[in-house]
Amino acid sequence: MFKAAVATHNPPKDESDRPWDGAGARGRLRRWASSDGSGDPDTINWSRYRQGFAVVTDAGDKLGDFGFPHHDVIDGRMKTIRSGVIAAWGAARGGRTGQDNPEAQRHLQAHRKQFDLEGASAARRLASALLLELGGW
Repeated sequence: MFKAAVATHNPPKDESDRPWDGAGARGRLRRWASSDGSGDPDTINWSRYRQGFAVVTDAGDKLGDFGFPHHDVIDGRMKTIRSGVIAAWGAARGGRTGQDNPEAQRHLQAHRKQFDLEGASAARRLASALLLELGGW
């Protein structure tokens, strides 16, 4: 089975704290990528649909060929969703299967930078959030 990372891209990011809904996002991406808005596979522009995912397996011409969704369609525009990037990153690091997916990680790394989800700044934000949650020291 052929696996390739989707080319790195930089769609607008969603700044909200919306929870990730992978199944809902897949449906909205299907409708967004289809010529008539139906989401029917016969009407999907597969090049457009692939933009919502980190990897493509096989030929990229059927719904099951796409993995690690992390974008959603909001007000008619595809956006990068912070919680989607976090969920996809966890899955790409083996959170579901126990196996890493380096191709997905390669694509998702750019989005992690978009949201500043790496290194010391991410750790500081997490520590600050935990302190706020616990009411400080």
